[in-house]
Amino acid sequence: MAIKYKWLAGHLREQLPDYTANGIHRLPTEAAISQRYKVSRQTVRQALSVLEQEGLIEKRQGSGSLYHGTQPRRRPDRPSALQ
Repeated sequence: MAIKYKWLAGHLREQLPDYTANGIHRLPTEAAISQRYKVSRQTVRQALSVLEQEGLIEKRQGSGSLYHGTQPRRRPDRPSALQ
């Protein structure tokens, strides 16, 4: 069985384009995601952290998680072939 937060991160990653297609750039709250997928808020936090590290979302305290609508940024531990 896959680790729950990785599964949730993958599922949310697939859902991100649907949010922008509907003109929404803010993800649901941690509590709403937790309730919808029947996982703990800690699992949701870990999944959102994965998406933030990939550069897909930005987490802001008090504002929630915002979708950038951009491609994932290159991870610093993976050098580009052009460098």
